Amino acid sequence: MIELNVILSGFLIGVTFILFILGHYSYKRKEVPGAKALFYLCFFAAFYTFGYSMELDSSSIEEINQWSKFQYIGLPFIPAFWVYLTVSYIQKKDKSKMFYFFLFIVPLLTCLFRWTSEWHHLQYGEMSIVSNGYFGILAFEKGPWYYFHFFYFFICAIYTSQLYIKLYRDASGYRRKQSSLMLGASVIPIVSISLNLTGLTPLQLDSGPFFILLNYTILAYGIFRYHLMNIIPLSREKVFDWILDGVIVMDLQMNILDFNPSAKRIFGLLTSDSIGSSLAKVLGDNLEFMVVIKQWHEASQIERHKVDMEAFRFSMGGSEGARAHYQIRLSDIFDSGYLVGTILIISDTTQQHKMLMELECLARTDKLTGLLNRGHFVDLFNGLFNDKTLIDGSDIQSELRIAVLIFDIDHFKLVNDHYGHCAGDLVLKQLSECVQKKLRHGESICRYGGEEFVILLPETNLEEAKQVAERLRHQIETFDFRWEGNSIPVTASFGLTYYEALKTSQGDSERKYISFDQMVNQADKALYLAKGNGRNCVEAVLFNI
Repeated sequence: MIELNVILSGFLIGVTFILFILGHYSYKRKEVPGAKALFYLCFFAAFYTFGYSMELDSSSIEEINQWSKFQYIGLPFIPAFWVYLTVSYIQKKDKSKMFYFFLFIVPLLTCLFRWTSEWHHLQYGEMSIVSNGYFGILAFEKGPWYYFHFFYFFICAIYTSQLYIKLYRDASGYRRKQSSLMLGASVIPIVSISLNLTGLTPLQLDSGPFFILLNYTILAYGIFRYHLMNIIPLSREKVFDWILDGVIVMDLQMNILDFNPSAKRIFGLLTSDSIGSSLAKVLGDNLEFMVVIKQWHEASQIERHKVDMEAFRFSMGGSEGARAHYQIRLSDIFDSGYLVGTILIISDTTQQHKMLMELECLARTDKLTGLLNRGHFVDLFNGLFNDKTLIDGSDIQSELRIAVLIFDIDHFKLVNDHYGHCAGDLVLKQLSECVQKKLRHGESICRYGGEEFVILLPETNLEEAKQVAERLRHQIETFDFRWEGNSIPVTASFGLTYYEALKTSQGDSERKYISFDQMVNQADKALYLAKGNGRNCVEAVLFNI
């Protein structure tokens, strides 16, 4: 028949094995609050349970004493790491370094005193083997530090219980159920200490290693039943899958390690077979994208901090109206201070791009007619002149010919008075459309104000400009402007000015510059001549400063 001490020893070896499994799982989930502390707790508790299993299976005082010392590699640290687990789980971040110093100095001294107990008897006094009726167990005189450590153990258990009681009162839902389980696990060491001190444990055994099984069973139930240790990783995985931004993780060699469904929607070429493949091999056809990635990959760590992330943009698709626009945010991944990879977050900025284009369009166009507004038209004019053009000066190196037309609708006030302002607005829209269709490439028109319009004719001589003006005047006169079934007769008067600069050599003569306002003023003079000549005609005034 198998002896009882062998059965108990085998049972504790099984407990040790369970502790290693739970510790391994906790280490894999070490990013979760409390998981890292649970790993240490399991690690040190394994010394305790395994050492006591060997002590029960030993027969000589020397063997029992050695295995007892082995237990003390882990036993004194269990209450300290239990406190550390509680603080980490509750996420109390206000604990100072001094708090942890006093928390761990007692276990460290206890371990030291146990291993040197034969010299000072602070932990253990005289030791002997006595029978409990079934097998021999270690009996010893309790030294002063033994009672001090018991008191320390008891205070740690009370402190953790008090924290869980407070958490239970303040929490709700699954968090409250978790705290009740953790509270129950914290009470068990208090029961174990009490039994050992009063000598009420069966067979005069140390109850601690046996209660650890119950203790960690409750803890494991809290872990797996209420996701104590994997709610955060699961939620992160869920966010990774559900986030609208595309996410790609790659290693230092730019190989794809992972990606989310949004990245697959952006890059249809991403499949499960892409894992482990080079990013360039899978997505190399997206040239704009790869240029951005290569720029980041080739930059040094210092340079990466200086990179303008706003410049990390790319687009895909056909024509401009159908193209999708994206912005990339990149971040290095470090593990224990070592660079291990890069994470790419790709945001779809197509809607923002369209809105920006619309805003830019609104900023440079007239809301009613859709033509260029005055401000943008002036910029366009200045661009032709490279901001300023020298009229009288030395060595003008190239020829410049430009004509400006200004026209307005004859008696437009009568249209508004007779048909209403809505009809007047419609006339302005229809006129803008019919005139714009007759302009050639490079010629521009803007609504200058009210019923007045300005046309810019670059690289046009005087005769060509007169022909354009006459063609547009005729187009307006013959166009059928209609409002609610009525035909509205519309004519326009045109003023034209023309400027031509040739290569000259004027010595040190005074330098003068042409401006948009100067050109328009000259054209305006011509417009007044047209109005004075009966309207619905074209008049020209040569540019004169």
